[in-house]
Amino acid sequence: MSVRVTSRHAPSVLLFVVMFLVLSVTALYAGTPAENGAAAQPTAPAAASAANATTSPLAQPLPLLPPQKPIFATHRPAALVPLYVSFATLQALDVRSTMTALGNGASEANPLLGGITQHTDAFLALKMGAAAGTIFVSEKLWKRNPVAAVALMVGLNSAYAVVVAHNYRVAGGLH
Repeated sequence: MSVRVTSRHAPSVLLFVVMFLVLSVTALYAGTPAENGAAAQPTAPAAASAANATTSPLAQPLPLLPPQKPIFATHRPAALVPLYVSFATLQALDVRSTMTALGNGASEANPLLGGITQHTDAFLALKMGAAAGTIFVSEKLWKRNPVAAVALMVGLNSAYAVVVAHNYRVAGGLH
């Protein structure tokens, strides 16, 4: 059974929880060792190289190759963390605006979400899971294609901004 929370503080608590989860997930990836630069190249001990100097040139150790440019990006684009925070905020605002509109007599336009919006807790869990999953996918994507990750988050933020604005317009027009 779902209980509808009518407190004025519920949206701010929801926003705090969502932002905490987003920042926690992104903090896991912030301090990876790959950000510290290329791995140290192994070097031959001085005694071994001195001993090899008296042997034939074919027995000399091969020179170490210069560090290669990494295939994957090693630094998260600066725009991603703010985009994650705004995406989580938009998800929270989507839940709030949807619940407000439904409480004022509107109906859910998305047939896939029509049944779940009747249960506030389930709807909130679904939106939090969708936000976390989207951020997870973007975190995986930026390592191979940072531009695509930023473009994905900009596109999703833009789409949800339109959805939230529409929801508030509908909720405001039904009073």
